Amino acid sequence: MTYDFTSYTALYLVAALCCAAAVPLAWRRRSAPGGLWLLCILLAVVELALADAMEISVLEVAGHVLWSKIAYFGATTVGVFLLLFAVEFAGTGRLLTRKRIAGLFVVPALSIVAVFTNDWHHLIWTRFSFDAPGHNILTYHHGLLYWVITVYGFAVVAVATAVLIDFAVRNKGLYRRQSFGIVIATLIPWVAIIAYDFLPGAWPGLDPGVFLALTGILLTFGLVRFKLLDLIPVARDALIERMVEGLLVVDEVGRIVDVNPAARRLLHIGDGSLIGTAVEDLLPSWPGLVSRLASATPVDEEFVLASPEGRTLSVSVSLLTDKHGGRTGSLCILRDITMQKLAEEALSKSNQDLQSRLSEIESLHTELREQAVRDPLTQLFNRRYLTLTLEREFSRAARESYPVSLVMLDVDHFKQVNDTCGHATGDAVLQRLASQLREQTRPGDLIYRYGGEEFLVVLPFASADDAALRAEQWRSSFEEASPAWVDHKLAPTLSLGVATYPPNDATVASVVAAADSAVYAAKREGRNRVVVAEIR
Repeated sequence: MTYDFTSYTALYLVAALCCAAAVPLAWRRRSAPGGLWLLCILLAVVELALADAMEISVLEVAGHVLWSKIAYFGATTVGVFLLLFAVEFAGTGRLLTRKRIAGLFVVPALSIVAVFTNDWHHLIWTRFSFDAPGHNILTYHHGLLYWVITVYGFAVVAVATAVLIDFAVRNKGLYRRQSFGIVIATLIPWVAIIAYDFLPGAWPGLDPGVFLALTGILLTFGLVRFKLLDLIPVARDALIERMVEGLLVVDEVGRIVDVNPAARRLLHIGDGSLIGTAVEDLLPSWPGLVSRLASATPVDEEFVLASPEGRTLSVSVSLLTDKHGGRTGSLCILRDITMQKLAEEALSKSNQDLQSRLSEIESLHTELREQAVRDPLTQLFNRRYLTLTLEREFSRAARESYPVSLVMLDVDHFKQVNDTCGHATGDAVLQRLASQLREQTRPGDLIYRYGGEEFLVVLPFASADDAALRAEQWRSSFEEASPAWVDHKLAPTLSLGVATYPPNDATVASVVAAADSAVYAAKREGRNRVVVAEIR
């Protein structure tokens, strides 16, 4: 084949080189949404422009036809690639299943087969002619199948343009500029196809490949100027469909406007179309939610709902208004907080158990402290507690100059009671004496079990005479109330000794010792009596 390279050849080669320059940029961004299809667009345009360059340069008719056939690889696929790019760039790539993608390439594949078998059926080209004298421009007269292919090309480019326009309208700022830039790029093939098919004399010698190269150049500009594929907006559909939270939108009269899969799952709504359904018809099992969404005077609020199967939902309802402040509907966001609720309940139960255990421990500590200072039989303070408190009582008496009297009590014939009647009876005698002392003492008096059958009572603000009088009352009361189960001959009585603080140079030990000595004096004098000690 013979070639004559002209200015037309240079024009096609420049177009091919411009698109080829963008291929490395698109290759680096092939993993971005739409990046792989943009790469395919550029490669298809490069193939088409190179084939057109060779077709416009070859001199023989057979050469023209051969390169035109080769150009069909790019010409029939570039529109499909553009549609795939638009759909994925707009964030609706989930629609591009393998079967759908394969279906889009059926017509291009059949077109290429038809082109290479045109000599058998002439459905693509019916004849060829050089209608421009002095120019190496072959005119192709088209058959029926060519127009089918052309209509298909119009259709896929139209859909791609519509997708991009819709996406541009729904976005703002840089993303809108990106989208409108791509829309302008997609409009160029329309000009190319219309000029080539319906105005063949307008630009003689110019194939659609040149115009498609301009599309590639604009997309390349978008890569550099608008950071196309570097900054991909998150499409509303992709965002809403993948939200973990449920989203439900109703209009001002309570009809469903939008609902995402998460809301369907949380509210147990089927997969059918719900747009326009009244919220009370859609959610009969959720009266609490319906009443708020369908309210004539709705308010922004957050609340918790329990689902029929026992799950817990956190619900946030917000009013939707227009730019004038008028209500247009309500937005409902739902979150499943069942696990959070269970965790909070478990934590609350754990806290309650912990508080219960702490209270139990505190009670045990109190009990242990009580056991450390109280006699287990009589529940009176023991001798250990006496040593801890008596010094304090005497110190306070010294500061405030008031007397403190000690009364020591000893049960007469206690050993005989134990030996004759048993220890249980002896314990009962001691408990009866302890009970009597609690009943016959003042709130500020202190009662101790000093040891064995000995008891000590501390009487603040009591003189020796007052203490002796009270001691006598205790003695007589105890004697009169001797237990009936004790043999009268063994009926226990009390010997009591009284000592009063403060004498000169007296100490706690000396006062206690004086009271103890007075008890022994009472026993020597015949028992069942009160003796007042003299402390010098």
